Formats: sequence, C-alpha cells, structure tokens
Amino acid sequence: METSVTIWSLLDSISTADFLRFLLAVGAILASTAGLAVKLYKWFDKTWRIQEENAEYKQLVQAHSDAIGEIEQTLLEIKQLNERQNEVNLKQIRHSIVRASEEAISDGFISANRLKALEELFETYEELFHGNGYVKTLMKKVRLLEVRGLSEE
Repeated sequence: METSVTIWSLLDSISTADFLRFLLAVGAILASTAGLAVKLYKWFDKTWRIQEENAEYKQLVQAHSDAIGEIEQTLLEIKQLNERQNEVNLKQIRHSIVRASEEAISDGFISANRLKALEELFETYEELFHGNGYVKTLMKKVRLLEVRGLSEE
C-alpha cells in the first residue's frame, strides 16, 4: 500500500501548471513525430511515383529503341537491294553499249540517232559506274565510224 500512497503523494505534489507543461511537451513530441511520419510518407510516396514513371519511361525508350532497330534493319535491307539493283543496271547498260558498239563496228557505220543514244548511255555508265577500259575502247572506235543520217532532236 505504501507504493499507492507514494504514487498519490507524488501526483498530489505535481502542480497543475507542471502537469499541463508535461502534457504540452508530450503533445509536441507526438505532433513532431506525426509530422515527421507524414513527411516521410510523402517522400516515400513521391519516390515510389518517380520510380514508376522512370520504369514507364524505360519501357517507352526500349520500345522506341526496338522500333529504331527494326527501321535500321529495314534500311539495311533496302540498301542491299539498291546495291544489287545498281549492279544489274550496270550490267544492262554495259551490255547495251557493248552490243550496239560491236554491231556498229561490224556494220562499219552508225546512225546519228544511235550514236547520240550510245553517247548518253556511255556518259551515264562513266558518271554513275565509273566505266571500264573495254567499253571506253569500243566508244573510241565507234566515234571514228562514219555517221549516217541526221540526228532527230
């Protein structure tokens, strides 16, 4: 019982002002703790949202990267097709020049229109494909041939 009396005596000895100060101090500590908890919650929530946004941006960037990769692959395929087409065009132009030149040399003359067309083909052949010695030699021989007829320009 002595303990009870001592507690009551102790409580009786505390003034109301001290008790109110104690309650205010405890309230201030609780309020500060609650405020800190709210700030921590907001900070964690904001961090979480930023991480989610970053994950979304990473997915978006990856999707764009994948799309760019597909575009690059398509462009590479188009480039390869274009190179093959250029090779075919080169062979066709070269064949046309050689055939027409050899025919004209065999005939011993060339018509003005045919010479004009041959010169245009040869010019394209040299400019785009940088020509070759055999075709140049043929063209020199063709230019020395007799030209018959008038050009129809």
